[in-house]
Amino acid sequence: MKISAHIGKAIIGLGTALTATLNVQAQEGNGYTPDTQRLAALFETLRNSDSDSLSNVVSQQIGQELGLLLQNDSTFDYRFEELANMGKCYSDDKELRIYTWNYPLSDKTYGYGGFLQLKPNKKRTKQKVKPIPLKIKGNSYTPGTGSRIGTDNWYGALYYNAIKAKKDGNEYYILLGWGGGDALTDFKVAETLKLSKNEKTATFGSVSPFKGAGKTSNRIVLQYNNEARVALNYDKDNKRIVMDHLSPSEPFYKGLYSYYGPDFTYDAYQFDKKSKGQWILIENIDAKNSE
Repeated sequence: MKISAHIGKAIIGLGTALTATLNVQAQEGNGYTPDTQRLAALFETLRNSDSDSLSNVVSQQIGQELGLLLQNDSTFDYRFEELANMGKCYSDDKELRIYTWNYPLSDKTYGYGGFLQLKPNKKRTKQKVKPIPLKIKGNSYTPGTGSRIGTDNWYGALYYNAIKAKKDGNEYYILLGWGGGDALTDFKVAETLKLSKNEKTATFGSVSPFKGAGKTSNRIVLQYNNEARVALNYDKDNKRIVMDHLSPSEPFYKGLYSYYGPDFTYDAYQFDKKSKGQWILIENIDAKNSE
């Protein structure tokens, strides 16, 4: 009964809230302030939730309300500072913005939500390009390095960087993110994201730009013990993705990622213009000058 009562409170007035979310008001100068009070309250409910059922319902409601709000082109430039529990990340070309959030579940995994939003322009407005929701079917999971993943079968991650790239003349983005894998492991990911020609859909892992150990891959996945701190960052000056090299605490734990962590050496995927856009693995680099 307690869970049902909480869920009931969370969904009361959904229709009214969805309409209210779209209301905006002008601020000083050319500023823009959407009505985000309802969203802020929902994020607070999600943060304080003590049940998986409530958390899932509230996250779905956040997705509905935020999805409607992001259809207003002006939100692309809005800071959403009042939504501190939602990640906001611009791509380096300022054409893509990524919104992600997560919440803990009782089995020590996480639930996630997210959107991809493109910068408004005349072409996109005319073609009615809308924000693309990131949806999980069932439970979140740790992705493999070679799979193609649609935005409707997302694995769940919090993205903190997005780099515009090109391979064989085709443009795409590399996203850097963190994900809570399971009760014992987390992961960092360097993900590839390619938009469809009409920009109404997108696919993760449809590009294979990373080359190392004699093979190419669609994404880089670093899986490790969830108490470890692992770096995966973009070094803009040297155009490379720098990361901790991970090793098991003992050789006989090889392949058991709950025993993996940084060994105080660093590797990098270096952009190679000569190879028409591949990122080549270089091991044991000097990472002092990296971001």
